[in-house]
Amino acid sequence: AYIAYRKFLDHKNIWLFSFSYSMPLTFLIAIATIAVNSDAISMDEYYAFVLAAVMEAIVFMIAIKIMMSIKKAPKLPGNA
Repeated sequence: AYIAYRKFLDHKNIWLFSFSYSMPLTFLIAIATIAVNSDAISMDEYYAFVLAAVMEAIVFMIAIKIMMSIKKAPKLPGNA
């Protein structure tokens, strides 16, 4: 995302954009559900995918919240 959007977004917003698009939780759960229903994976593996998706959501949401709370230092008069 950095290479694609570096001309349009600042450094902080590029990271926020990247984090927000790296949480495909519903897709992961949907594919895991299909796999367990077709007996491609066991229930233990299914639960591992669900747990990983939930943990990913928690970690990325905390990271996004921390990054959103970081404020830029105000520019002082005379410092361009």
